[in-house]
Amino acid sequence: WEGIDFTAWDFAGQDLYHSTHQLFLSKDAIYLLVFNLTLGAQLSKIDYWLCSIDARAKGVPVLIIGTHADEKVFKGQNGEALMNHTINSVKKRYKLRFPNVLDVMPVSSKTMSGILQVRNKITEVAKNKKFVHKTVPNAFIVLLSEIGRLSRALFPPIITIHQFKEVAQDCNVANSQVFEALEFIYKTGSIVYFGGQNKKSYLNEPFEPRKSGATSEGSNTNVEPTGGLEDIVFLDPQWLTLIMSSVITLRHNVV
Repeated sequence: WEGIDFTAWDFAGQDLYHSTHQLFLSKDAIYLLVFNLTLGAQLSKIDYWLCSIDARAKGVPVLIIGTHADEKVFKGQNGEALMNHTINSVKKRYKLRFPNVLDVMPVSSKTMSGILQVRNKITEVAKNKKFVHKTVPNAFIVLLSEIGRLSRALFPPIITIHQFKEVAQDCNVANSQVFEALEFIYKTGSIVYFGGQNKKSYLNEPFEPRKSGATSEGSNTNVEPTGGLEDIVFLDPQWLTLIMSSVITLRHNVV
């Protein structure tokens, strides 16, 4: 897509996983809110998703995508009229309340109709986002690559914030830019970190030299956080989602 690399996240729609969504909603993103055209907007929980995005990433662009556009109910003259009515009703219902909803677009995964239009729209929106055009030092890219290697080499795929700083310095990231590098990699979707406003303070704290094997391949037994989640960098977001869903599923089954 014209030199733009996209990282895609698929959020589970089941009620069971709703409590985990807030952990992964990012401001530097474009959201595709997908619903079944044959079910209509009310049965697709569009309100829930738009409110969730508005709470965690206010103003971030959203494209509402209506699937199953190939169904028989949308065939023929009457079907086309029903399709237009459904699309227009969704636009009328949400675009005024949520100005960040840019368009409502019908697609079919069977016939591929509308898919190219959606792709082009995503590219168009991405081109106008400032974060897409932001330049970063080459050392950040080297660090991103090293983080990817560590995410595959370590189990569990986590390191402390101090270890992240050490890895960053090994990749020639200036000490004054470690926080910026952390933000950059976090926004690419490659890591998850919950430090919030405490990020800078944690990165500026003194720390002990790296223990032998702290970021070597294999079992990762040297992660000893001194605080809470703010002291941990999750190198594999997918692993974290699996852990979260396992805990929630277990709790749900027990209850």
